[in-house]
Amino acid sequence: MKLHDCQQEIKERQYLVGMELEHESGTHKIKVDALDPFEITGTGLYYIRCRYYKQNEEGVYGTTLLANKLNDLLTYYIAH
Repeated sequence: MKLHDCQQEIKERQYLVGMELEHESGTHKIKVDALDPFEITGTGLYYIRCRYYKQNEEGVYGTTLLANKLNDLLTYYIAH
């Protein structure tokens, strides 16, 4: 998506930052740390980069996910 569209979508979903979400399977939780635009090199197009902490039986670690629409990520997680 274009940078402006990406920034707008991030603005609309800023409430997710700091939220803890549980995977529908119950196997792990994530806590959203940040949302920001990520450029696809040389294209002028952007994805939403979602940085989050993941917690499961092995511990807590940080990770990053790129999603054109953040709904792709949220489809499988439930807010707590």
